[in-house]
Amino acid sequence: MDSGIAAIIGAAIGAVGSAITSGVSGFWARSQMKLQLATQERQAERQARAARFDQIREPRKQVYSEFAKQADALVDQLGIAVQALQSEDFDWEAVAPHLRNDEAVDRLIDSFHAVSLEGPEDINYLSVAVVQHVQGVRMHATAWVLKRNGTPLEEEPQPEVDTVNDLEGARSKLTEFRHAAMLVLRAEGHKSEVEHMRQRARHLLSESEE
Repeated sequence: MDSGIAAIIGAAIGAVGSAITSGVSGFWARSQMKLQLATQERQAERQARAARFDQIREPRKQVYSEFAKQADALVDQLGIAVQALQSEDFDWEAVAPHLRNDEAVDRLIDSFHAVSLEGPEDINYLSVAVVQHVQGVRMHATAWVLKRNGTPLEEEPQPEVDTVNDLEGARSKLTEFRHAAMLVLRAEGHKSEVEHMRQRARHLLSESEE
């Protein structure tokens, strides 16, 4: 091959190689830039979400604490009433103040409404369950009192069983409420409301399968 032609071919190959190298380098640089921008966007989104969560953390903490406090106090009162009902020397005068504590119920309902405004969904579900069990204890215990006084209700043949079950249910759901509240307050904005709802749905499905 003539040396002149070889030189021309060599120069052409070198130019093509340089173009390919330049193209690869440019593509890599653009990919790195896109990756960096996406990372910065995700970081900014996490920071913004954490900042928003910080704004609602303290109000939620106060609301959750107040609900747990009121529920605790009322459940303790109902527990005293149930113990009195289970004793042989039943005394209505001793039971009534603990069973018909309307002021305590009103405080619980007020704190429940505050929780329902704060959310999220799993917290609302558990607060509803606590209130339902508390109201169940009061209703069934009243029927239990009537039964012990010789006036049983046909539609509720075993109020003593229903009363105890609801009392245990109130305590159990209150424990779940505290655990869920702790998770929400410690989430630091990393877990969205939707993820909380999905977690609760999975928990409910697992309960229904047992």
